Amino acid sequence: GKMPEDDVVALIKKWELTWEQIPTVHLQSAQIWKALLKIMPMTALLRNLGKLTMHRLLEPGSQEETKTCSRLNNAELLKNAKLHPIQILSSLNGYRRGEGSRSDWNVNQNIVHSLTRAYMTQLTSSSQEPNLPQNLLVAINIRHSIERHVVGIPLMNCKQTATALAMTLKQSQPSTHTVTFGSGDIARRLDFQLSDAGIYDIESALDAVEQRTDDKPVNFDAPLQYAMQNMNAVNAVILMTDRLTEQDRSDIQRAYRSFKEHFLDVSFITVCFQNCEETSPVAEPQDPNMLDVIGVDAGALNIILSFIANRDQQIRGLLEELSIDGRMEEDMEQA
Repeated sequence: GKMPEDDVVALIKKWELTWEQIPTVHLQSAQIWKALLKIMPMTALLRNLGKLTMHRLLEPGSQEETKTCSRLNNAELLKNAKLHPIQILSSLNGYRRGEGSRSDWNVNQNIVHSLTRAYMTQLTSSSQEPNLPQNLLVAINIRHSIERHVVGIPLMNCKQTATALAMTLKQSQPSTHTVTFGSGDIARRLDFQLSDAGIYDIESALDAVEQRTDDKPVNFDAPLQYAMQNMNAVNAVILMTDRLTEQDRSDIQRAYRSFKEHFLDVSFITVCFQNCEETSPVAEPQDPNMLDVIGVDAGALNIILSFIANRDQQIRGLLEELSIDGRMEEDMEQA
């Protein structure tokens, strides 16, 4: 028969069991989640905020809410948990919706604010990249298909993840220009609002980018038109798209060639979130200033930052040594 709840709680306390070690039949109980919460590791906490709220364990003003917010706002705990900012953002994005695949909950705004602060704390501490050039252009493709899920980052679609990466680059280099583009002639600027605490407001950025979508054929020249009208120099272009068809590839290469005619010494990073088709790389083998990142997980950002900063010569040396074509495949597992 089913073990009594009190016995399960006693075992959790005695052996410091995690939620994965508890039979599913017991995970419908608020009492058991309460026992788990007391010793829950940070990564598990991020994954289960919705369930904990659903079981009314994170009610405003409760001891559990206070302790949870305090943990999320503790920079030392975040650092020790080795959490990437995008893992926190994924949790925030899932939690603020108030619904999961099997349950709904009333969103606690104190938890939302704590997650936002945790995200920015980790972002600031993990993005110290002193040698980034001044003139970065981040261009996010907003065609409809970019709203698909990202493999490797639960609860985030491609467009939201692209926005998070753009904000991270903005945090690292405040002079970065971020634009979205679809079928129009010129890309549209995406501004990130600073909150009262002097940090970028990720929620308003996610909401703003959510409104921008385009079903018509993409104009990959639109970021160049923006740069020519708004930037005196461009050191690097980070173009983010959901997939690469052969047509996309040739359009992007043509757009990059046009960039080279107008701006000197530009690096080009093409970030593709998911690719099911066998497509030739955008990066040209002979050009050390081009990089393809195919598939994105939490580690992809560090590769992009290192490449732009030109600090990690090993990446380029390795590519040349292996005589591969500049395409970097991220090894990711389904989350």
